[in-house]
Amino acid sequence: MEQTELQWADYLVFGLSLVFTAGVGLFLSLYKRKNSSTEELLLASRSMHFLPVCLSLLASLLNASMILGAPSDVYFFGTAALPMAIAFNFVGPVAALVIVPTFYNMKLTCAYEYLEKRYNYAVRIVGSIIFGVSLLLFLAVVLYGPSLAFSQVTSLSLPVAVGVTGGICTIYTMLGGIKAVIWTDTIQMIIMIIGLIVLAGVGTNKVGGFGTVYQIAKDYDRVSF
Repeated sequence: MEQTELQWADYLVFGLSLVFTAGVGLFLSLYKRKNSSTEELLLASRSMHFLPVCLSLLASLLNASMILGAPSDVYFFGTAALPMAIAFNFVGPVAALVIVPTFYNMKLTCAYEYLEKRYNYAVRIVGSIIFGVSLLLFLAVVLYGPSLAFSQVTSLSLPVAVGVTGGICTIYTMLGGIKAVIWTDTIQMIIMIIGLIVLAGVGTNKVGGFGTVYQIAKDYDRVSF
């Protein structure tokens, strides 16, 4: 029977990635200890280069639930979700060229500060509460996905896997602030891109090429627009 549990080499790579992730937060915490202002913690003193910031935003969008869930969704229901992916190509430029520059020029800390400036403090509070509740629900799903996958290939129970995954994220965010989050997301995004390209390439090659993949998907009614 095919082996599905992690081996020592897998544990080594996974462990090193966790140590490195926590180390980024620790390093930035020690490096920036003399400049531990609120602006540095939350906004990295507005000094980050656009490329790591973009990769960090992309990593937030392509979270574990998306990486694990999107392929499963396409496998079971076909390519019906493709229009949503196409829509991102139109939404992204609008956000980058219109919304983000507006917030940046206003020197805002968050989007809800804009609500107060545009309307009043009560609207800001309502918006913050709605976003906070929705974010809690979203993070629960995002944290559950990788923790479930982790528990399936190790001897750890699901609650322990959730604790380890959430704990590591909390540590490097708490120690290093937004700068640690951005750099960690950047590195993880590069790893995800390389991994997805290699996975798609190897998988496509094993079944006989892209034409075979498309034909199999078409034969089993997985191609729908």
